[in-house]
Amino acid sequence: MANAMASPNLQALPTSPSPAQTLPGDAVLDALKMMLLGAPLNEVLTSITRLMEAHTKGTLCSILLVDEDGLHLRYGVAENLPQTYRAAIDGICIGPNVGSCGAAAYLRQPVFVADILSDPKWVKFKDSAVAAGLRAAWSSPILSHDGKVLGTFGMLLPGSSKPGN
Repeated sequence: MANAMASPNLQALPTSPSPAQTLPGDAVLDALKMMLLGAPLNEVLTSITRLMEAHTKGTLCSILLVDEDGLHLRYGVAENLPQTYRAAIDGICIGPNVGSCGAAAYLRQPVFVADILSDPKWVKFKDSAVAAGLRAAWSSPILSHDGKVLGTFGMLLPGSSKPGN
């Protein structure tokens, strides 16, 4: 089984967002096969974010993982988000008013933010998000089978409003 190859569907996935399309079931299964075959976590997470970004044009995805201390979120994967934004969110505290991801991990439920500029959870991160061209965000906690928060899955949407516009 260790010599099993990924199906051609996984190899055919685009590496950047493409026009909206249905999420290919075979590609989702390929991501699951990667986990079963022991692929490095970074490769599995990258595959998942690429699937979602390809499904919804313009959406950028991130996966943050709970740090060993259980109090912070660390960058897992978000290869299409600007490096400056990734650096700004790496190591954020888990808390009720810490952006969408910090709040989702704390509340253990999805957090939707329609306008990063006006949402109080984004006060500390608003400038870096706006500089990255982001305007809306959604984050959901990633929970283990026993309910432990492992991290967050986030989707960020660009907006046309930037400072000075």
